[in-house]
Amino acid sequence: MLFRVPFQVLATPSGGTAGLMNFISKNLKYPTICQESGVQGRVVVSFVVNKDGSTTDFRIIRSVDKYLDKEALRVLNGMPKWKPGKQKGVPVRVRYTVPINFKLHEDYIKNILLLACCFCTWLACSYHNQKIISKIENANIIVISKQDMQLNLINYKGDTLFCAPIAVGKAYGNKQKQGDMRTPEGVFKVVDIQNASKWTHDFHDGKGEIEGAYGKYFIRLKVPGHKGIGIHGTHVPESIGSRATEGVFD
Repeated sequence: MLFRVPFQVLATPSGGTAGLMNFISKNLKYPTICQESGVQGRVVVSFVVNKDGSTTDFRIIRSVDKYLDKEALRVLNGMPKWKPGKQKGVPVRVRYTVPINFKLHEDYIKNILLLACCFCTWLACSYHNQKIISKIENANIIVISKQDMQLNLINYKGDTLFCAPIAVGKAYGNKQKQGDMRTPEGVFKVVDIQNASKWTHDFHDGKGEIEGAYGKYFIRLKVPGHKGIGIHGTHVPESIGSRATEGVFD
């Protein structure tokens, strides 16, 4: 009787994939500093499973935040031995990649936003307002660069609490009038955070009213001379990092 020996057998974690996910879930501790600043995302870690099933050479190949990265490495370094991979029946070293998701509860994120905005938070558009920003004391500041299409939440000490890519108005320059597709520039106060999950919008592309077009929340800004200006989500995530909005921030 002939038996076919597999050319290669992949390394497997203790308890299989389900066992690994259960181990991560039980041992992962969300860094407090990241919870307080609303930082979340997926950290991807690469490591080697040795011939004896031990794991070494851990590397961050997709970083989110230094504290989340550190926690991901801590947890994976504590994994029990794997079943080693084999090639032609002989144990071999195999490199593996594991993603670890850090995700805050939706209500917690909203509370972070409210905490950040209720204490005299201001929005600063572009880097042309540094003199004004420097005069704002005891406040958290949202700094948006239209050029870099980047949003940063900074506390009054100058520490960056959160950053994310954004989309801005389709047209260049400062906003002059309603419908000009320009994103306003200046220093503006946050006046409200609204649940926008059921809001609709017609983009005049033949698709009609789109529910959820503004994402889950709309951070409304007080912009002299203009109404309906704010920071919000989008139903088209691929638009992030481009000039795709009607003048607000996605």
